[in-house]
Amino acid sequence: MHGAFNFLASVNLLYRGRMSLLALVMAITFALLSIRFVRKKIIELDRR
Repeated sequence: MHGAFNFLASVNLLYRGRMSLLALVMAITFALLSIRFVRKKIIELDRR
């Protein structure tokens, strides 16, 4: 998970222009989805 986020966040170093904006959006989306997934998992395991 950490490696995937780092890759998405560093795409703008490899490509300039529109690709860097797309990489930023993808990195933010990935982070939000990951946080949501982990929170759900914690809540699920806490109920046991």
